[in-house]
Amino acid sequence: MQDDFKVNSRLTLNLGLRWDYESPRFERYNRMLRGWAFAQASPIAAAVKASSAAAGCPACTAGLTGGLIYAGASGDDRYAFNPKKANFQPRLGVAYRVTSKLVLRGGYGLSYLGASANGQLVGFSRQTPLVTSTDGNLKPAVNLSNPYPSSIYPGGLLQPIGSSQGLATNLGQSVTAQYLDRPLPYSQQYSAGFQYELPGGWLVDASYVGNQTSRLPVSLGLNFVPLDVQNSIPVDQRAAYFNGSVPNPMAGLLPNSGINGATVPRRQLYYAYPQYSAVTITDVPIGGQRYHSAQFKVTHRFSQGFTATVAYTIAKNLERLAPLNPQDVNLNNLTATQLEKRLTQYDVPQQLSVIGTYDLPFGRHRHFFSGMNRWVNGFLGGWTASGVFMSHSGYPITFPNAAPLVAQSAKLNDSQRDALAQKLGRTQYDPSYDIWFDTSIFPRTAGPAPFTLRNFPTRFPDVRTKPLNVTDLSLYKEFLIKERVRWQIRLDGHNAANFPWFGALDGNGANVTSTMFGHLRADIGNETRVVVAVMKVVF
Repeated sequence: MQDDFKVNSRLTLNLGLRWDYESPRFERYNRMLRGWAFAQASPIAAAVKASSAAAGCPACTAGLTGGLIYAGASGDDRYAFNPKKANFQPRLGVAYRVTSKLVLRGGYGLSYLGASANGQLVGFSRQTPLVTSTDGNLKPAVNLSNPYPSSIYPGGLLQPIGSSQGLATNLGQSVTAQYLDRPLPYSQQYSAGFQYELPGGWLVDASYVGNQTSRLPVSLGLNFVPLDVQNSIPVDQRAAYFNGSVPNPMAGLLPNSGINGATVPRRQLYYAYPQYSAVTITDVPIGGQRYHSAQFKVTHRFSQGFTATVAYTIAKNLERLAPLNPQDVNLNNLTATQLEKRLTQYDVPQQLSVIGTYDLPFGRHRHFFSGMNRWVNGFLGGWTASGVFMSHSGYPITFPNAAPLVAQSAKLNDSQRDALAQKLGRTQYDPSYDIWFDTSIFPRTAGPAPFTLRNFPTRFPDVRTKPLNVTDLSLYKEFLIKERVRWQIRLDGHNAANFPWFGALDGNGANVTSTMFGHLRADIGNETRVVVAVMKVVF
């Protein structure tokens, strides 16, 4: 429902309310996973707890829990996730005429986003993973002539088993399941600003525009060494301690896996679900994005064959979509997990756009040579020129794989890059040879050290790719064939000024151990100049 309400001659309201319901998907024969059994006892819990080696495994002594839940099994719901029906979406718009030339506008709208998520086909479609080692990669467990030995796979390649094994499905493997009790993600959009008419047909528009998206799906890994256990061991001893082999309380209970042997790496026994090599829960509704911008636009309304728009935007776009460290996951309440706050991949702090169209003033029925011969006019008169120029300040780039040695920005300006190039005998910065940001403040050893927390971001807050500049030009005219049929001739030039754009780091540009550390890719990331001549019939 939506309608306009004219409160008085100056104030108009636009009010609306929408309701959507997205039914979660289900499979006709329940051939899909539904979720994860967080608190249910594992089928091997009693046997593992009785093992003499269980003392070194907190989850084993407490009683192993966890396992894959199938749709429709043991009375469980058939849906891929729990349905949510209270998806009301209000709309509000306000327009207030202050004077005959000044109008204030604002609005708010909430919209739910779809999930469209299916449960995985685990068991119904089954792969046989390659187990390369059973002792923490100390020595190989297989070879090329026998990649699936009977000592690991006594039954040979794994066959589809459906849901017949229930919570025992894929014990010892890496497993993934959905988070069930999740509402749909939603977006809140809001704006406020004014429009003012200037003399000469110019219109000025200035607005604040924002967008906040909440409950975006996030994937979380549940198997990691707890922080208190990790910190209890001196840093220089952690790798040897957690990678060391210890007796395996689950030996013989996890067939077809790399953690079924007599020993396992000690870190495995500290996991929340040690009976699995890895556990990932997808679609946890805790992600978010936040966009803020100040948008300015000046428009010249069409008059005397000319129209133009100049737009300038200052913006910031942030996201929270993944934890910085595995230990940031809150195992007691996944929705309370702390996520890294960083710039989005396509954050652009400043952007300028200039758009213009001009009916060239010569030819029949135009300002100059209005009496031009119709045959001459066919070649020289009646043309229209248009152009677009767009420039933005570049995208943020990946942070190196090590913490900086000093607390200072790695950002360089063009003069500093040219100066560094000149020290090496070149006249100016060249992406084929020169660094884009200051690499001297970083070590040449990758981090973080094993079994330590990452204390540096995954994306630079201030170092960006080169600015992107694009100019598109067009020249065209139309011939009237009959009332609703026209023949159009046009000449289009994309990136007509042939601006190069080096818009990405080299593949090893964020690797402090690489010779290409700090370098952009030397091939341009945009299209080169393209000129196209087109003739078409428009009807």
